[in-house]
Amino acid sequence: MKRIRSGITLSYLGILIAACSTAPSVPLNVPHTHSMPYVVSLGERHLHAAMDYNPQRGEVIIRFFDEDEIPYQIFEAEKAKAAITMPTGAKREFYLVNPEAEFSYVPSGSYRYAGHRLTSHVDAKENWLKNLQDFKLDVWLPVGSKVYEASFAYPK
Repeated sequence: MKRIRSGITLSYLGILIAACSTAPSVPLNVPHTHSMPYVVSLGERHLHAAMDYNPQRGEVIIRFFDEDEIPYQIFEAEKAKAAITMPTGAKREFYLVNPEAEFSYVPSGSYRYAGHRLTSHVDAKENWLKNLQDFKLDVWLPVGSKVYEASFAYPK
């Protein structure tokens, strides 16, 4: 009887583990297309980053998506380093910030990071980013224990 219970328990655990695993629907080494413009794959995980640029507002947004291009709240850092390179070769560095990062007042008189908040995008809005016609954007995105480098060319 004890063997039967152990066998049933092991079978149940095997089914539970198989049902809960999230294997990607597309194998890692198979090239795939994206339905959105300015999308790159990050690493071997089925994680994507998409650039959205609004020239009138001077705003650059990097959005994170899963393998099905559904918004994915994975970015936890306070900011991500970025650099824009113009056709002339001029380069300017700046940071994209996590809009979910919160600060709180600590009695010592300084502002401190009050905890990690996951978000599906990081952004930057600057006057010097307005009305750019042509550029290459390089970003370094810390996700988990890795920093992914992504490049976007505008216009495509």
